[in-house]
Amino acid sequence: MEENELKQKVKLFLAEKELTQEEFAKEIEISRSRVNGWLNGHFELQPKTFTKITEKLGIVPVGERPPFTPLDRVIDHLNKANRELDNARDEVEEMSSYLMKKINELVRFKHFLREINSEKPKED
Repeated sequence: MEENELKQKVKLFLAEKELTQEEFAKEIEISRSRVNGWLNGHFELQPKTFTKITEKLGIVPVGERPPFTPLDRVIDHLNKANRELDNARDEVEEMSSYLMKKINELVRFKHFLREINSEKPKED
């Protein structure tokens, strides 16, 4: 499970159970600021805390592998980088399309000016 996926599940759990972060933090025996910091990406979870959270949410049976191994973190970062790359690619495509339209407008305007200039009578 990706860390961001767990964060979303915790947020949903809090909303469904109408729990505050403070109440949830007490139940898993950590500080409210730690819960808030983790949910906002300022802290990483310790394996013990991860286990408490997943047990509380009923996601992972007790004793299952520790969370967020170094490989999991690398995969999370790669997935995030891939999403950012996709977004950047979309923005480049949009900008390219916009620029091509503008170039075409300029070419048409250039041809228009040539036509106007060629139709003008020459003055002596």
